[in-house]
Amino acid sequence: MKEVAEQVAPLARKHGNRLEIRCAAGLGSMHADHTKVRQILLNLASNACKFTEAGVVTLEAAAEEAADEGGGPGAIVFRVSDTGPGMTPEQVGQLFQPFNQGDASTTRRHGGTGLGLAISKRFCEIMGGSIEVRTEPSRGSTFEVRLPRTSGEDIAGAPSEGPPAEGVRQIPSGGKGNGVTLAIDPAATPGPAVRGEPALAAGSPVTLG
Repeated sequence: MKEVAEQVAPLARKHGNRLEIRCAAGLGSMHADHTKVRQILLNLASNACKFTEAGVVTLEAAAEEAADEGGGPGAIVFRVSDTGPGMTPEQVGQLFQPFNQGDASTTRRHGGTGLGLAISKRFCEIMGGSIEVRTEPSRGSTFEVRLPRTSGEDIAGAPSEGPPAEGVRQIPSGGKGNGVTLAIDPAATPGPAVRGEPALAAGSPVTLG
């Protein structure tokens, strides 16, 4: 998430938005396709920054325990929220269809192909997860991505070589493929929020790379 926030910070700044990161303490680890998870979050965060003006865009991560009595590994829930214009039910109905965007003027004003959300939905399904949206006109939107801690697919899309960010460890998966486990540093110190810059709220930063 820290990596995604750094990538979308210039776009948030361009639109006068405050960008916040909130990671719950005790988040644990997740074994999943690095490239797919990063692309999902990048698509959602980019859209939120692009369609919100002088508002707040928030990236959150939280742990969810397994619902069954078998005590499975549970899931990680990512939320991307904004204080933007929100959407009507009719717009939501077209949201995850390829080459469709919220309204006809979207492409003229902001560009894009309308493929980002369709791709994000497909990636979630491939990894055994889901994506949902809660929104109301003039009240902003929240996209919720729920991914199992272990995706079950043959991991692909290794992160680029290089040292991990300060305060974050990368742990080899030890299984098939070349994925990594997301490692959380509970001792990370939150930093002050600056308009258009990533702000580390209470909890711990997560790295997807």
